[in-house]
Amino acid sequence: MALDSYDGLKEEIAAWLVEAGVADFEARVPTFIRMFEVRANRKLRHRSMVKRATALVEDQFVPLPVGWLEAINVQVNAKDPQPLEYKAMDFLDEIRGSTSTGQLRYYTIVANTIELVPTPVGTTEIEMVYYEKIPSLSDSNQTNWLLTEAPDAYLFGSLMNAELYGVNDERVTTWATAMSEAMDALTSSSTTATHSGSGLIARPRRALGVK
Repeated sequence: MALDSYDGLKEEIAAWLVEAGVADFEARVPTFIRMFEVRANRKLRHRSMVKRATALVEDQFVPLPVGWLEAINVQVNAKDPQPLEYKAMDFLDEIRGSTSTGQLRYYTIVANTIELVPTPVGTTEIEMVYYEKIPSLSDSNQTNWLLTEAPDAYLFGSLMNAELYGVNDERVTTWATAMSEAMDALTSSSTTATHSGSGLIARPRRALGVK
């Protein structure tokens, strides 16, 4: 079966494991797939993961959008948009002590919320650009952008996880290499597409607001 659906991916993983002589593994295949998705959320940052959301706020806390993984930019939407600067909570504790309300300047992540400092006065529109978690495959969600763009990453990344359940196949190293190459190719193609037609300026990745 083609690697274009969750069911097809499960069948292909099963076929590879049959070749490895593994028995009683079928119930584990969804777990192998889910473990790969967890790994991919930690490692991969791709243009298809970039989302934008806005919120009207009147106090200092804003719920994180569903699927939030990592912040790219948080700003106040106004005639002249004002980017907010990420700060650690201990720094913001000092700011709150001197300025309780006023023009927004900073934000931090507290549990499942964004905390704004100082507390806004009146209604303010906040725009959040962020990386969203990869939508998990399931019986009711048969495909996603990652399976469409890199079915090989899904296949080999899932097969790698079978080793944790006692699959001692000499191909495990090959599977790991194939998964890494697929993930690297995704990252490279995303960077190329994002910066196509413009000068590329290297910027350090800011791991802010990771969930």
